Amino acid sequence: MNIDENSKVVIFGGSGFVGRYVIRRLAKTNAKITVVERSASFRQDLSLMCAIGQISFQKVPNLEMGWQELLEGVTYVINLIGILFQTKKETFQSVHIELAEKIAHFARLNNASRFVHISALTCKTSESDYSISKISGERAVLNAFPEAVILRPSVIFGPEDKSLNLFAKIIRYSFFVPMIVLGKTKFQPIYVDDVAAAIEKCCSLPDSQVAGKIFEIGGEKQYSLKQLFKLITSLMNKKRIFIPIPFSLSLLIAYILQTIFHHQY
Repeated sequence: MNIDENSKVVIFGGSGFVGRYVIRRLAKTNAKITVVERSASFRQDLSLMCAIGQISFQKVPNLEMGWQELLEGVTYVINLIGILFQTKKETFQSVHIELAEKIAHFARLNNASRFVHISALTCKTSESDYSISKISGERAVLNAFPEAVILRPSVIFGPEDKSLNLFAKIIRYSFFVPMIVLGKTKFQPIYVDDVAAAIEKCCSLPDSQVAGKIFEIGGEKQYSLKQLFKLITSLMNKKRIFIPIPFSLSLLIAYILQTIFHHQY
């Protein structure tokens, strides 16, 4: 199964961090790419990765007729949509479970050759609301599209990531650095383009190798959270004091800091 100029690829959340790298790879196949977002505004930066007319932008539909039209004749469907924090308009239930299930349902209804759903490696070990919603979303996807391929990436890093770069910003501007207490939990950070390569491969491999399967992917090396923090401080040539905090408190702190840095820098 090869992606070529006759393929129609619909990417939900395609303008995000991982989506940019997926588009860059798929653009080389000459496939027709549709990026689905909450806002269907034209993205010149993404368009420059593709040939003229190769990429289009659509808003997430609200009505079932809109879903049918969006996915009509689709070959590959990729769902990258996910949130780290809940709001009144977007909850883990509505995004990770209900939206994922709807995408899978209409991908199946329109006879998509392959549906790739991006989950998270933490869903297997954590009991947070985020992780529970991710594992529930996987079940919902497989119920709606049994041949779907699910990828569980570890922490994804790259020039535009929201995790390690957030740590780096905290370390840059604060002498005291809050460090989440996660016991002996280890991480295998994976480079964003390696995730994009895995997604492309999942679209290309035969059903016998990927259909209905869950793949956990990570980088070559394992780190504890403390080791990650020390590595970042070493690369930045900074000396910092780490303050252990419980995981529950870390979510609130991360949300506040992310909001501050997003508006100031």
